Amino acid sequence: MTLATIRSLQNGTMFCWIILLATCSAMAAPSSCNLRLVKNTIVANCMAQGHLTIPDISLSTEVILLSFNNITYLKESSFPPLGCAKTLTLGMQLAGKLYIGESAFRRLGNLTFLDVGGNKHLMLHDKAFAGLGKLEVLLLDHSDLKDGVLQNSYFEDLLSLKKLDLTGNQIQMACVGRLEGCLTKGLVPVRVKGTEWARWETRQEAGGEHRTLSK
Repeated sequence: MTLATIRSLQNGTMFCWIILLATCSAMAAPSSCNLRLVKNTIVANCMAQGHLTIPDISLSTEVILLSFNNITYLKESSFPPLGCAKTLTLGMQLAGKLYIGESAFRRLGNLTFLDVGGNKHLMLHDKAFAGLGKLEVLLLDHSDLKDGVLQNSYFEDLLSLKKLDLTGNQIQMACVGRLEGCLTKGLVPVRVKGTEWARWETRQEAGGEHRTLSK
């Protein structure tokens, strides 16, 4: 399932969520996730269902869509062991804040795509992403993040990371050079920029693969 497909599902669900707010009681019990097969991929659509915590999800699920809910706190025990999961979206939680605790996604160790963007007042433990050694894409856009997200050890466990989206945040410092060096706590080469930096992208160079930060 492509990023464009995931975003399309989220945007369509957002419209439905607005209609739902206008027609349903705020005290209604959350619905169960809608489990379906999309291009031979098992998808759990749990978006816009008013969930306060992670709902029951089939252990065979590969794509988990949890955007537009009311989740405010995630820790390692928040999730069941979901070893088949490759994609997880938690963008745009509606409660107004989201805290992601230490090793919150350790039970989803095979994730390659994680979207937690669009969460105003996003707070991260510096080991929030521990255990995600296979993660390739991390979206943290428009989440009120500041320079500290580049200075501390938030991303040091993400050994497979190819794209880190930081658009729309309050970051004034940009880490330059190889990603591996930038992720070494206390050894963060930075330069001040007047514009926000967008994402880490992988590019090929003589002598091997380098990861650089690009606008």
